[in-house]
Order: sequence, then structure tokens, then C-alpha cells
Amino acid sequence: MIIRDELDALPGGQTRGVMRSRILLGVLADDEAERLGIRVTKAELDGTTRWFRRQFDLDARADVEAFLEFAGLDLAELTAQMRTYTNIARVDIHHRAAIEERLPSYVALMGLEAWSGLGPEPGEER
Repeated sequence: MIIRDELDALPGGQTRGVMRSRILLGVLADDEAERLGIRVTKAELDGTTRWFRRQFDLDARADVEAFLEFAGLDLAELTAQMRTYTNIARVDIHHRAAIEERLPSYVALMGLEAWSGLGPEPGEER
């Protein structure tokens, strides 16, 4: 049974479960990158940081500083998260063939919600 607890919702439309899954993905990607000997380069880290800043209109350094103050984060915490995002991308590339092989079955299983009447039909938005 698929359970969606409205009390579990967080700002930004996320749920704690989704956030835990995303954190787990980052933890596993960081561990796998280390196991594989993948090291994030400065150029990769800078690229991820530029991508993040564009996503959230953090164009000027003052914008980043204001965001960090608002979020209660420091630059080291932001940099660590950018490193994790980069590791996710690098590990994804490393495991691309296995991911692509499993994708059709995963997509088919996502139809369970529509089939059971608990979610939108395939192609519909939530």
C-alpha cells in the first residue's frame, strides 16, 4: 500500500521520505565514488556550483551569501553538497549501462499507482 502522509510534507513540496531518499542517494554516491577512486576536480565542482547558482538565480556573491544566511548554512556545507551532486553525476555515468538495463522494469513498476487507482494515469501530472 502506498502511503502519503500530508503531515510529512515539507516546504518546497518535498516529503521527509523523498528527502531521505535523496540524502541516501548522495551518501551512496559519495561512498561509491570513493570506492571507485573517483575524485571530483575543481573544474567539475565549479561547474556544479555554476549549475546550482543558475537554478536558483544566485547570480551575485551577495545572493549566495544571503541564501546561506537565510538557510543557516555556511560555505563549507554548500561546497560539500555541491561535491555530493558532482559525485552523483559521476557515479551515474560510471553505472550508466546498468541503469539503462534496469530502466524499462522500473518504468513498468511505476505504473502500479495508476493501475491500483492510487495515482495518475501514465502521462498525467500529479
